[in-house]
Amino acid sequence: TVTLGFSAGFVFDILMVLAQKFLDEPKPVLAFIESTIAQEIKTGMIGITIAKHTTDLKLAHYLYSGCLMAGAGRCIMAILNPDYIPFYTKLYSDDLHASAEFLCEQTRFGATSDFYSSLICRSFPIFQQIQDPIYFNRQPYVLRHRGAKDFHRLAAFICLAKNLSKHVLTIDDPKDPRIKEKWLRTEIQDIGLSPDTLISIMKNVGS
Repeated sequence: TVTLGFSAGFVFDILMVLAQKFLDEPKPVLAFIESTIAQEIKTGMIGITIAKHTTDLKLAHYLYSGCLMAGAGRCIMAILNPDYIPFYTKLYSDDLHASAEFLCEQTRFGATSDFYSSLICRSFPIFQQIQDPIYFNRQPYVLRHRGAKDFHRLAAFICLAKNLSKHVLTIDDPKDPRIKEKWLRTEIQDIGLSPDTLISIMKNVGS
């Protein structure tokens, strides 16, 4: 896990170098990359906590680095297109479901950040195994329908970690509707973690 985490960090170092080398005004993109790194480290730490609460995740050692790699494609999009940063800022604030975010990116830019994230994974042998879970981390049900159980589980847990990272809520009642509205959204309602488990995860994250 440590080696995978360092390798993911190295990917972001490369992206920052690319922004500095090829952009006339790299500062906004560099700030976006730094913000993405901070957000995905937070998400990855939640991912580690999730992994401690499940025994049904064979690729658990990829959960932290997978959360980081899932954000790398956004940095590529920001480098390639100056319109991406304001687009993503609004997309994030609109709080759409993950699959809807995917479709919005695809419609607006003709490609998604998940595509670029998976492309980066394909380029690094250490991450080649998880290129499909990274591509489908906002649509994990696609992998379930394909019968790729281990890949589906990893993609779904990355999606869950992102939901929990974005919505850090103090919840005590397992019947609180916000659990499904913000954490267990449509894409991952079959993930197999109870509301009580999610509440426990978030309490551990906050402690």
